[in-house]
Amino acid sequence: MLRSSDVEQLVRRHQLTCYHNIVSAMEQLKVRFILPAGPYTTVFYGQVRQFLLHFSAAGIRIFSADDMDRPPRLLPWRTLTRFRVRARLLTYRLTVQTGSGKWQFIINRFILGSPWQRENITCLAENGFFQPCELRQ
Repeated sequence: MLRSSDVEQLVRRHQLTCYHNIVSAMEQLKVRFILPAGPYTTVFYGQVRQFLLHFSAAGIRIFSADDMDRPPRLLPWRTLTRFRVRARLLTYRLTVQTGSGKWQFIINRFILGSPWQRENITCLAENGFFQPCELRQ
């Protein structure tokens, strides 16, 4: 679990512009296999990776929460061919696609012990970072 001190440290280390445009996300779950066993069915998922997404005017920076020393990947807004956010009851589903690949993230609205997540999602939604100007139709 990421604490607010971890996020603040990340902001200082990479000299990011703001603290309220970072959210914690995980990649969409991928089913490895399903084991039907009588009246119950067991589903096995692959390893789940955690990320921090930093939204800015330059684009989306993707930080690996598992390895904070790794440099972030920048997805500039102009290279995005698809940017879609679907609101669910407890999560947002974010789909980002460029010419070189497609990323699907699950952004939890609430994370136990991380009140900054809820505040940052609210701030981003109010400021329109989930709908960048270049992709509005």
